Amino acid sequence: MKTFTFELNGKEVELRMVSADAIKIEDTYKCKLLDYIQDYSVKTIVTLLRYMLKGATKKPISMEEAQDLYDEMVDDGYTIQRMIEEIIMPACVASGLLAQSDLQMIQEKKEELKATQQNS
Repeated sequence: MKTFTFELNGKEVELRMVSADAIKIEDTYKCKLLDYIQDYSVKTIVTLLRYMLKGATKKPISMEEAQDLYDEMVDDGYTIQRMIEEIIMPACVASGLLAQSDLQMIQEKKEELKATQQNS
């Protein structure tokens, strides 16, 4: 099984979104998963972390455990934007929700936008 793995405070964290959990999110929030991911909110990140941890470990993960992971990431210097760009989106690639080329295109467009804003 493909997962996205990152290191946090000396431990490896594995993430993967499985189809059953993607469907739960879509049914609960009445939107496509990729649209949901673009909602830069704490609740969105914690929910995604919860389901992605569950998909990788195949064990139930409580909201509190996902919140603890989120808080640990914040303590390690992550922002919501960094979590989405460096953790959530690459986990989506590993989960088959996005192609690597799509992720690269998204990243390039963000860099172009950033450069345009700095030049104005």
